[in-house]
Amino acid sequence: MKKRWTAVIIALSMALLSSGCGSAGSDNTETEITEDAVGSGGETDDVGTGNMTAYYSGAVAAALSKSWNVEGEEETYVFSTDGSGGHGLKGKQEKFQYSCGFDEENNILVQITTEESEETYRISTDETGYRLYMEAAKKDGEKKILTPAGLEILDTEDERVSGILGIWVDDSGNRYEFTKDSKFRILTSENNDGTFSAADKKEEMVQEICIRVAGGSLKYEYSLKDEGKTLELYSRDAESFYYWHREE
Repeated sequence: MKKRWTAVIIALSMALLSSGCGSAGSDNTETEITEDAVGSGGETDDVGTGNMTAYYSGAVAAALSKSWNVEGEEETYVFSTDGSGGHGLKGKQEKFQYSCGFDEENNILVQITTEESEETYRISTDETGYRLYMEAAKKDGEKKILTPAGLEILDTEDERVSGILGIWVDDSGNRYEFTKDSKFRILTSENNDGTFSAADKKEEMVQEICIRVAGGSLKYEYSLKDEGKTLELYSRDAESFYYWHREE
């Protein structure tokens, strides 16, 4: 699957560069979002935030457009693709409008405006590709960790993940390895080491794996077949199934 893997990465990158925005519900990573919105050429807003130039980016909105729980708190954030949202305790959320932009170092910035206040946050992803760090842009600003509502991030000792550890071979003879320390390796290709993380999407009753390699990331719903000997991967973006077989 070496050629197929490369083709998927290239196709994904080309789609982002040519479209100028992401579709609602897509799973772009921070790097892909940044590249997309920088090249979007969208209208700007004078938001009065120092070096920030605010573009409304469909890619950023698509990545944010869901409900997020604040770790360690009972509060939630809800972002919509139209630039609206809400924040607070469930059922008692204060409505807001938001816009997206970048500072001089291309960090993603999100400005949230309510009737009474206006705050700008730096947004980045953690090592799993699922959580967001949301840090107030002002000096010594508050930092929050956001996790998608209804999603449980799994570690490699969890039985829902431990079954995929090891070496797998696709129908073309390419070999892949998932390790206990969350490393992902394409053993039949040079310089293609990466990482992976897994999550249980409880509302959809599926497990998902996020594979991050140089050039981007890919997410697949996965399940084990044939008593753990076959790994079935399903890409929602490509609407395709892939099958890897455990190396004997």
